[in-house]
Amino acid sequence: MVLPSLTLERLSLRQYLIILFVSITLIVIGFLIAGAYLEATRTTIQQDEYLKQYTGVNVREALGLVNQGLTLYDNTLNDKMANTFQAYLEAYAQTGGDPSKMDLEQLKGELGAGYEGELDLYVINASGVIIGSTVPEVMGLDFSQFSDFSRMITKIRLGDTFAADRVVRSVSDPSDATVTGKLRKFAYMPTPDHQYLLELGLSSSSFETERADLSYYETAQKLRSINPSLVNIRIFDFNKNLITRGGVSRATNPDPDDEKILDTLLATRSDLSVYPDPHTQVHYLFINQSDPQTASDMSVIAELTYTDAILEEKLRSLLAFHLSLGFVAVLLGILSAYGASRLISTPIHEIVEDVGIISQGNLDHTIRRMKNDEFIRLEESINLMIRRIREESEELERKNTELAIAAEIQRSFLPDTIPQIEHFDIAAKSIMAKEVGGDFFDVIPFEVIHMGKDRLGILIADVSGKGIPAALFMALSRIVVRVNAIWYQQQPAEAIRNANAIITADSKAGMFVTLFYGILDARDRSLTYVNAGHNPPIICRGADSTFSELPATGMAIGAMPDAAYTSGRVVLGPGDVMVLYTDGITEAENAAQEMYGEDRLREAIARARTLPAAEIVSAILESVQGFTGNTPQSDDITLMVVRNM
Repeated sequence: MVLPSLTLERLSLRQYLIILFVSITLIVIGFLIAGAYLEATRTTIQQDEYLKQYTGVNVREALGLVNQGLTLYDNTLNDKMANTFQAYLEAYAQTGGDPSKMDLEQLKGELGAGYEGELDLYVINASGVIIGSTVPEVMGLDFSQFSDFSRMITKIRLGDTFAADRVVRSVSDPSDATVTGKLRKFAYMPTPDHQYLLELGLSSSSFETERADLSYYETAQKLRSINPSLVNIRIFDFNKNLITRGGVSRATNPDPDDEKILDTLLATRSDLSVYPDPHTQVHYLFINQSDPQTASDMSVIAELTYTDAILEEKLRSLLAFHLSLGFVAVLLGILSAYGASRLISTPIHEIVEDVGIISQGNLDHTIRRMKNDEFIRLEESINLMIRRIREESEELERKNTELAIAAEIQRSFLPDTIPQIEHFDIAAKSIMAKEVGGDFFDVIPFEVIHMGKDRLGILIADVSGKGIPAALFMALSRIVVRVNAIWYQQQPAEAIRNANAIITADSKAGMFVTLFYGILDARDRSLTYVNAGHNPPIICRGADSTFSELPATGMAIGAMPDAAYTSGRVVLGPGDVMVLYTDGITEAENAAQEMYGEDRLREAIARARTLPAAEIVSAILESVQGFTGNTPQSDDITLMVVRNM
């Protein structure tokens, strides 16, 4: 038996429209609900990640404040301990520089009389070993097992001044590598012969009580309320001890994985994230609190353990909400489709056909004439919209074509090859932030005007603004400056003064250009230049790697019609490198909105100064790119390098 086929032609118009509207409703609502759910999910996950970042920032700042408070407390004894060392040094001098002849116990009683707590004395030899102390348990302790601390006390011993340490945990005996002993305030003074380091160690019960309000542990526990997903926070000191409510602790058999992570953080002094399971994240923050004035490193490591349980619950709630919303929306859509089907007749089919044709890109097609008022207004609105879209598309295409032509014309202004003269190696490159820009450079070969092959004009400039106006102003400026440079062959200042007068007279938009123009002379390896408000070129001397600059000798061109300009002269010695640049290099920003700056530029020049000019250009641009990363270029970049070979 053959079943009769069910076609849309056999349905009534009302049934047809109901099916059509219900189908459209399902598709639209499906996409909208799915898009809304995906966007809400993305936002929720992003907010969770932002909250973790915010938590990390707060942990750093809070623990940093704790350290500042502890520093202020710990430093209150510095002056008193510094004065105590006078008697300690006198006792050392009386022994003729032999610590073994010192009666440390008697000296301890004399020096500790004015202190609250117990003051102990120590003598450390040049190998970093305690050879004398009023604490017998630490005799023979070799500080070389604590490499960072050993370097610091060696530096203090070889110096000439008093050094105060923080209130820190002490070592109990020579075999103790955990540094979990009682709190002591240490201070150091080198002997005049630098053979020994004298040490004072003050222990007091007040250290535990008075410093309790500035507790890393208590602060960390308070920070847990910032983020519900933060299930645990632990703080470790620089010796890998866990900071607890009453002090520090160290497991007898610590977890090898934890030890490896802590060792890595201490070695690299950087942050680290691990994922022990799919639902748990552990972020380790290395909080650098080292101080070059103290022997002990007070840096700490914050271990933040997050769970995804709360995030997953939020995502499940979002899914349930959007499914419910979708069901209600579909139900309302079906009811609306049924009601609309009673009002709409055959013109809807024609409109759908016309819109389908237009959606394929045929913008010349129009909606056919309708018979009733509602569809007539709809027809006119759609046709008007299509006309406007067509006009906007044509205008956009025209502008893109003009922009491409402008970019090609601007590129033609830049030299394809750079002329060279004897003794000098010259290279340059310009990178526009947009299709067109306002930076440019030029190299003027004077031999074409019978000046010989010993002189060469170099030019770099930066027009204010961006886009086509800046590009047009750049073209005008380049032509005017080049013509005047050729006309005033021996007078660079006069050339720029006359160019400024011409450009100022023609500039109606208030634009200006900063530029540096100079004439290289191979006969005496000199440069005669004019700096019209441009970034001062940097010279790196080959003899001693020192830096100098060529400051401005006048204001930017186009700013004032009667501006005065003077010229300067500098001689480039063998191996000297001169770098001309626009502010697109020094003001390039990274993701943290930090500028590249002149210091980094000088470092890049110093590293590459022995390379050919073209390779120096590449090295500087690679340094800028490495600094900015994926941050979009916001300004034109132009660079010229002149190297005296």
